[in-house]
Amino acid sequence: MTNKDAFHLWWAWAEKPPHSTLTIPAEIHEAVMAHPPNERHDRAKVNEAVREGLRSRRNCDVIAIKHLRPP
Repeated sequence: MTNKDAFHLWWAWAEKPPHSTLTIPAEIHEAVMAHPPNERHDRAKVNEAVREGLRSRRNCDVIAIKHLRPP
């Protein structure tokens, strides 16, 4: 398990050499890419965007599960 934050993971991936097989979770990519390029250099904004994206995704999963349960 890594203790690196989303900002670090994003930039390690963004600056990887072309032949690298390094990947990041789609949640990180989607959250960061939703911001303009100049905001992708702001550690607090990147980490918050990823946290919000994960919260949002969890809420959607809970809602979906509730709809799958029989009444």
